[in-house]
Amino acid sequence: MDKQLDNKILTSDYLALFKEVVAHIVLHDLTPKAFKLMEVVEEAVDENMEVLKQQPMLLKTYQTEIFKLKFVCLPMLSRKEIVAMIKRHFMAQFDVENYDLIKKIEHKLLFLNMVEDRNALKQDIIEALFENKEKMSNNHELRTVQDWLKNYIAKVGLNKIDNLVKAQYLTSLRNNEKLDPKERARIIGLLNFYGSLTVGSDTPQGFEEEVPIFIGDKLQVFRKGVLEPVPNLGDKYKQATEILKRMEEEKKGGTKGGQEEEEVSKEDVFDVQNHKENNVDLLQLEALKEALKSYSPTSLEYKVIKQEIDKLNKSK
Repeated sequence: MDKQLDNKILTSDYLALFKEVVAHIVLHDLTPKAFKLMEVVEEAVDENMEVLKQQPMLLKTYQTEIFKLKFVCLPMLSRKEIVAMIKRHFMAQFDVENYDLIKKIEHKLLFLNMVEDRNALKQDIIEALFENKEKMSNNHELRTVQDWLKNYIAKVGLNKIDNLVKAQYLTSLRNNEKLDPKERARIIGLLNFYGSLTVGSDTPQGFEEEVPIFIGDKLQVFRKGVLEPVPNLGDKYKQATEILKRMEEEKKGGTKGGQEEEEVSKEDVFDVQNHKENNVDLLQLEALKEALKSYSPTSLEYKVIKQEIDKLNKSK
């Protein structure tokens, strides 16, 4: 560790500069820079821990700023570090303005190729939440992260959640006079985060990748179990569709048609480990089959989607 930095972190000037840099990193969500700065400053704080303990306000400020950096660079942290953050410092995320923990965890999951590893991380985070005893509310009988999650599960259910019961629970939160607006927002954020973790990555609703699909000449994206149209934004849209179509044609050129049609199961679609290269085609097929159910067999949309399904089956 640089001895000069060791000395600097004990000065108010360095602290002010550090906070200014952290604010810039947080504002622009600069993940790699957050990771580098966090490593350097955290090491310096550890080296000076005995001195900083004699200045508790200074130490607390450094810890707060370091936690901000950790949440910004969360996808770059190890699995063990992420679980520890959620278990002990879940509430620190609320010091980061407009922070989206669900999105950051999704980015981390995208680094994991195997669906089994993704689901294992989700389960580890769920267990960490249930062990978290940080305070979420001051005047309510339910105080901690752990308290609120247990109450939510008791009222709404563990596995198959009734959406009506869930809506009633959230409404009761919004109307609860023992909670201030900030506490309500944080508790709802906790419950939404927990809900995102309960959806397996081996399901259409929980699969983290977003898969582009053409229906006719229209570009759509299969996102979280839903087929969504991509808005035409002019030149960028045109360039993207041309690239995707070219990739699709090149892929078809390397495959043999005329194979016998076979049923595609969800296990086939989401077996990332064994079907890495074929996964996109299988996912497209599954998405189109789901979309087909939304239209009448006599509609134009139904006929177009059916044609796309037939094309994919023939190219397998």
